[in-house]
Amino acid sequence: MGGGFIDALITIWMDLGLPWTSMTPMYITILGAGILFPFFLRNIRISQARNLLKRSNSLYSEEREDMEQAAIKKVKDIPVALLGLADQAIAMKRNHLAETLLSYVPKTKKYRREVQRIQLRITPKNSLDNWGQIQKVTTLIEQDMFEAARIQRHKIPERFLSEPEVIWIDEQLEEHSATS
Repeated sequence: MGGGFIDALITIWMDLGLPWTSMTPMYITILGAGILFPFFLRNIRISQARNLLKRSNSLYSEEREDMEQAAIKKVKDIPVALLGLADQAIAMKRNHLAETLLSYVPKTKKYRREVQRIQLRITPKNSLDNWGQIQKVTTLIEQDMFEAARIQRHKIPERFLSEPEVIWIDEQLEEHSATS
């Protein structure tokens, strides 16, 4: 039963017209390692950043800030790692650091839900009803139900106007009203 993967690899290799020699497995291994190496380095950087954040928790003032900045610098270009570090910072009761980490996350649709989740953990809303209303309007917009979203939008209190979610909702509603 064993050897199915190797047999398939050899078959593919032979179908490509390449000779199978005793050195071929070594070449395949080197090629595979070369392809996976950047991912390996990325995981090392994320691990180092997490360890820096853990170690900085026992330091004070300037040393702590330096270590936090070193951790951010290591993963500044990896949004998923920034989100993970923000979660870790919240678990350590370091909400200001979590906000700083979130400021580096790209403001794209791909990360919006995670950023919202983390922001809710940083500053829980006074009323979950208002947060639910914001989510309802967001869902309506995502389903292209702009008239219903416009009606529901009026139920969101004015104090939430500066929230990124409400700003996005207003932009979407304004954009759609301009196109229709």
